[in-house]
Amino acid sequence: MLKIHVLILFLLASLSLSLLTSCHSAALDVPVVPKPRFEAEGPRPGACLSEQEAELARLINQWREKNDLPPVPLARSLYTVAKWHVLDLALFAPHSEKTDSRGLPCDLHSWSDKGEGRGWWEPVCYTADHMYAKQMWSKPKEIAGYTGGSYENIYWTSAPLSPGMVISFWESRTGEREMILEQKEWKNSKWKAMGVGIHGGFAALWLGDKAHDQDEIAPCTAEKK
Repeated sequence: MLKIHVLILFLLASLSLSLLTSCHSAALDVPVVPKPRFEAEGPRPGACLSEQEAELARLINQWREKNDLPPVPLARSLYTVAKWHVLDLALFAPHSEKTDSRGLPCDLHSWSDKGEGRGWWEPVCYTADHMYAKQMWSKPKEIAGYTGGSYENIYWTSAPLSPGMVISFWESRTGEREMILEQKEWKNSKWKAMGVGIHGGFAALWLGDKAHDQDEIAPCTAEKK
């Protein structure tokens, strides 16, 4: 009789172990569904250039042509970076009353910590000593996959912005002028791609030394035709 009881207990234990193993295996077989990436609300880069952005690009190339330089094609990747930056500056002010870990003020080349769901950028507090230049210059690759060397001119006004105002300001500034016209330290740059973005009182220009195939962006008025 004792042997029968032992046998029954053994069978029950084996059955329990089998069920546990089966449930564990089934749990392991359940696919892990990744969490959806958060998509932030608010304005985003568009499918084409606004009237002001198209005019700014036209004035930049006109300025270059007057200095015997070829026009720079508009690239969607660099437009996306420029547009995200002016939106970030206007919405989140990463430059306003903020400092880096050393206490140096962040300037207009800075990016906020609000990149999730937008351009997915990493924040950077850009300072006048250019210590964080690499973090800023990496934004085209980080946001839009643009792998060429790329650099930014930025502009802000508290007055209603016009493309002519932006060009006049950059013409008066040595660093911005030399970059756009490939002079001095920029003489070997040979810009092959351009992106412009305007929002609120901010305007951004990105120039890159690598062309992108099938990466053009046109003015909105041109797309409607």
